[in-house]
Amino acid sequence: NTIEANTLTETLLEQSQSQAEELRSQQEELRESNEDLGRQATLLAEQNIEAERKNQEVEQSKRLVEEKAGQLAVSSKYKSEFIANMSHELRTPLNSLLILAEQLADNPDHTMTDAQVEYASVILASGRDLLGLLNGLLDLAKAESGTITVETADVSVAQLRSALLREFEPVAEELGLGYSIDVAPNVPDEIVTDPQRLRQILKNLLANAFKFTEHGHVHLQVGLADRGWSPETHPLVTASSVLAISVSDTGIGIRAEEQQRIFEAFAQGDGTTARIYGGTGLGLSISRELIGLLGGEITVASTPGRGSTFTVYLPLGRPATDAPTEGAARSTRMRDARPDRGEHNGLDDHPFEGMKVLVVDDDYRNVFALTAILER
Repeated sequence: NTIEANTLTETLLEQSQSQAEELRSQQEELRESNEDLGRQATLLAEQNIEAERKNQEVEQSKRLVEEKAGQLAVSSKYKSEFIANMSHELRTPLNSLLILAEQLADNPDHTMTDAQVEYASVILASGRDLLGLLNGLLDLAKAESGTITVETADVSVAQLRSALLREFEPVAEELGLGYSIDVAPNVPDEIVTDPQRLRQILKNLLANAFKFTEHGHVHLQVGLADRGWSPETHPLVTASSVLAISVSDTGIGIRAEEQQRIFEAFAQGDGTTARIYGGTGLGLSISRELIGLLGGEITVASTPGRGSTFTVYLPLGRPATDAPTEGAARSTRMRDARPDRGEHNGLDDHPFEGMKVLVVDDDYRNVFALTAILER
């Protein structure tokens, strides 16, 4: 019995020691786990602090960006207002210069030599170029400042076609190019849009086409379209029908990588384009903004060496109210042949002969120039 009791005691002692050892091992594991949890808690707290710091930095950066954006908007507005005011002030004396230069170039009294007439013609041509540039800057400034408004009216498609033919046929004849305008039978006789802005857009596109085309033809096509524009242009997507006006030429074309950049202000195809063909790069930028005002979109398809096609999509009916309210153009790219050079000046038939005309202007130069031309 004593032996059995001792054996049982030893067994119980061994079990007790084993359990004690296991308990110590578990306690050690628990301690290590607690230490790991502590380290993780500390790390998490540090990460939270870092995340909070980064959030504060992001918020601060966001505020700085918003402040800079506000400053840029104000600066852009002031710049546009300055350009608009300066363009107006520059046009006032320039108009007087053009009137007097035109009289000298006409040489009505035949008192000038051929060389002097040529000098006057150069002054007149240069002045017209400068006036075109100022008009472009003024339009761009108005577009950027959001002061361009849309005034809709009924526009006769036939009359628009006749006016564009009459205006550019002398240009095509001088350059030895073919020129045609076709209107599809399904186009309505009248459309509702801003006639002044539509003419400005089409003149820019036609002038560009003639400038960059040395051989071949320029063609304007008017029709209806059911595709071709971006789905983001809401007025076109929701319009019951869409008018498509395409101006195609057989000119130098535009490389694919340049086809979007040409719609930016002061941008042209590449560095050689401005040097060879001149221009400031305003016309297309202004045209795109004006088309946006009318609720439309402009696209370009071109192959270098084969020509380009610019297509204007306009919703038929009145421009949508959610069309962009800000406007603005690549310049009218004509050689020496500008659309306005052949326009009737209203004085050829002397409608004021024998009448008294009151000239009122706060600039004496305009009074002098207008008086001089009226006295003829």
